[in-house]
Amino acid sequence: MCSSVLDQCIIFVASSILISAVDMYIESVAQVMGNFMHFYWMALFAICALGLWCHQDYGLSWDEPIVLMYGEQIMAYFSHGDPAFSTAFDRYHGSFPSLWMAGLDGFLSDLPSQERFFWIRRVNFLFFTLGGWVLAMLARKTWGNREGLLILFLWILSPRMFAESFYNTKDIPFVSLSLLCAWTGLRWIEKKTTSSMIIHAAAIALLTNTRILGVLVLVYSFLLGVRTKRDVVIFTLMSICSFGFLWIIWPILWVEGPLGIINAVSHMSHFPWQGTVLYQGVLMPAQEIPWHYIFVWMGMTIPILYLVLAAIGYQAFLRRKDASLIHIWMMMSTIVPIVLILVLGSVMYDGWRHLYFTYPGILWFAVLGFRYLEERFQDWIRYVWMICTASVLWIGISMVELHPYEMVYFNMLAGDSQTLRSRFELDYWGLGFRSMLEYILRNDDREVVSVGVSNISGMYARAILSQEDQKRLRFVGKVEKADYFVTNFRWHPQEYPFPKVFSLMAGDVEIGAVYRISSEQVLPNKR
Repeated sequence: MCSSVLDQCIIFVASSILISAVDMYIESVAQVMGNFMHFYWMALFAICALGLWCHQDYGLSWDEPIVLMYGEQIMAYFSHGDPAFSTAFDRYHGSFPSLWMAGLDGFLSDLPSQERFFWIRRVNFLFFTLGGWVLAMLARKTWGNREGLLILFLWILSPRMFAESFYNTKDIPFVSLSLLCAWTGLRWIEKKTTSSMIIHAAAIALLTNTRILGVLVLVYSFLLGVRTKRDVVIFTLMSICSFGFLWIIWPILWVEGPLGIINAVSHMSHFPWQGTVLYQGVLMPAQEIPWHYIFVWMGMTIPILYLVLAAIGYQAFLRRKDASLIHIWMMMSTIVPIVLILVLGSVMYDGWRHLYFTYPGILWFAVLGFRYLEERFQDWIRYVWMICTASVLWIGISMVELHPYEMVYFNMLAGDSQTLRSRFELDYWGLGFRSMLEYILRNDDREVVSVGVSNISGMYARAILSQEDQKRLRFVGKVEKADYFVTNFRWHPQEYPFPKVFSLMAGDVEIGAVYRISSEQVLPNKR
């Protein structure tokens, strides 16, 4: 959030140097290396190294223990026929995220819980890497090597997506598998072979078993791929194959049969979550959020550069009459889900994370918009590069400053950062509880410390602490019996009437706090 004039000057100078370097060396480097794919392999290695370097920095999200528990229920059904999963609240969620988490957790059962969750972080980041790689390959095939690397760069420099790539085990895999389905779908449309049909059907099944909205890929495949009666027959066979694959990997269908699909669609289109969300300063039931909720959240949390370029790209796309199938696919995968959500009045909460799978389409048209600017303003190309490079550097520096809380990135459209906490949800995942609990245990030398938390995500956070720290924590239900009270301000953005001893900051925004209840131990007041 580089707001000072000095920061902006540094960025401007750095961008100028970078542009000059690009002008001087990119052509010669490409000639020396011969095969531009070397750049992609280098980028892939760098991304994996980055994930390995910082995956242990994040706390435990609200969802991870819940998704893992559902997976354990399914595993119990596999092992000894326990039907508990079939009546679980999450039974109509796809089972794939829960199964791979439970399988990995069971395989590593001899390790401490902290290390097991670190392994889940590593695997989930691989899904994110897969998504970026497929997106880059699609762009490379459509435009060329430069655009492939550019969109991969934008994918990594997406603050909220990058942070959630470690702990959001449902939405991030769904995004990446959606891109994989785009690849297999376009391949099927081009070839219409038996192998391409089977591969695409399997990919759709895996996607649908992550989130039920994966069935939309069948709609895209039909609209773009069916032209003749033979195509209708092939598409019907592919749909049957996809349902067959889905039946094999989604246990709820074993219990409810074909009705399981209908029930899942009905359940998830009107998800019965009765919680409240903080939106524009008002706590309101999730069932009653206004239609603009999604657009406001997307507008505040996607970097402005990407939004502007995407808007230009959409306009350029609509003006052209020779759009390729991949452009149409990306357009549909962005707009159709949003329209569907609005028409059905589906419950949305925690920002726009349930629509993250529309984000690749936004980046796609951002690249298209950048290409349009290059063509339209050839005499001003250096300035276009300078503005875009400076903006991207700004985003990168913001991510470094916020780390490991990139999930609370807001752009300037969000308004005054000092009032964000009273207007919108910040750390709704509860990731900050880990840092706050560790702070207490570092500064309080008692053998056992009693802690009260504002919501259950604070208790979940214990599982990602070291074994030594876990033994020293004792959670209490009544605040007056605690030594400290810890909050992430979810559902209670106001201050609490206790002495504050620690503020957890993401940039210049307070996302959590520790309050002293007992007077026996006084911690230093830190921010």
